Amino acid sequence: MNKITSLFFVLTLCFCFTHNANAQVSTSNYEQPSCVSLYKENNLGKVTPDNLYFVSYHSHNNLKDELIITEISNPANSQKINLPDYFSANDMFIISEWVYLCGTYKHDAAIAKLKLVELFSPNPIIHISPFSEPKIFSKLEVYVDENDELIHIAAVGRDYSNEYLYMMTDANDSLNCIRQKYPGALTHLYHDVAVTDKYIVTAGMTNMTNYFIISVTKKTAPNNVNWYFYSETSTTINSNTANVETLSGDTVAVTTVCVTPTSDYFTRVYIFDAATSTILYSQDIPLQEKNDVIEMEYLNDTAHTLLLLQENVYPAGVQNSLFYFIRPFNTSSYNTSFFYNPDSQYYSLDHFNDGKFLATGELKTGGHAYMIGREDPNTIPNCVMAEQIKIKISKAPNNYSITNTTNDEQSAYFTLDLTTIPSPVSPSCHD
Repeated sequence: MNKITSLFFVLTLCFCFTHNANAQVSTSNYEQPSCVSLYKENNLGKVTPDNLYFVSYHSHNNLKDELIITEISNPANSQKINLPDYFSANDMFIISEWVYLCGTYKHDAAIAKLKLVELFSPNPIIHISPFSEPKIFSKLEVYVDENDELIHIAAVGRDYSNEYLYMMTDANDSLNCIRQKYPGALTHLYHDVAVTDKYIVTAGMTNMTNYFIISVTKKTAPNNVNWYFYSETSTTINSNTANVETLSGDTVAVTTVCVTPTSDYFTRVYIFDAATSTILYSQDIPLQEKNDVIEMEYLNDTAHTLLLLQENVYPAGVQNSLFYFIRPFNTSSYNTSFFYNPDSQYYSLDHFNDGKFLATGELKTGGHAYMIGREDPNTIPNCVMAEQIKIKISKAPNNYSITNTTNDEQSAYFTLDLTTIPSPVSPSCHD
């Protein structure tokens, strides 16, 4: 990784698109010193519960991965922490006063946490809990259970031959864990995890042709799990992964990429009701080429908007991160738009409590990039491209299910001292 002290990343947020031919997005830009990675970085960004800051994680080829906290109204108030050597994160969640990270530490899977206030401390402390198996945690969700008022974590992970769902209770400086493992030899079963009002839901693929899988575990009965295998009969699944995102109540959205006999690719978004274990319907989003979904984020706004992030070669010959605004509860076909910023790639999504969204990634020239925006019919920003598409409603696939039990274990935290570094941010523009 080459340090370029004069390089700034642009929080490139200006773009326009039409939502049913009317809605646009208003945005803000910032700049901050950054560095160039030789390869694609693993970038994560999450909004603090008070909606006043965002915290971003940046991986630099395993060299001093970092956390940066930035105050949105005063971006010069920004601090950076270099994380411990041999620690790398794949997902992040902020809840209450805590930042949680999942990933690896010294070649084993790990959960790490630190308090938000530690990000402004000159000597912050990070707590890390390693696991001998799996070897990596790839996704996590964190929630407070209303019954015990403790923080709970749902994380998916894998080792060389198995995949797992870990359900953890964070109490007394240790994680009490229940581990799910599928009893057969199928692979890629746990790719993503979501938490609804009453359930923990995972999604993944199988090594059976044209099948994907959803698992459902009741929060109050974590030792029991139901796996639902879905066979697509109306199209051909062409995915390596399946993503899942909580919508409202106990419904989730699950995505796969499919292909028609004429080699036209599309993302199929399944609307799944965990309470009844039923796929209600699905929506088909036309793609420019085959690429799996990177992330989804339900914006929790009055319009019930699902933001979908997908990387594609569009326009021809150019790789871009494409954003789609989806109406997951529409039961008839509708028009919408996708949009992209030609200067940046994005890998992570989050939402504010008023429907704004945060996207985190990197500039194509190197350096960190962020996007903050909201739907706003009165603002027409200038610097992002948009195109119209039509989304079609499809029928649900066939399914069958099996059940199984789980194993219990425990993993204790240990602590490491870190150091904060000033990391000033300056505003660039505002629409």
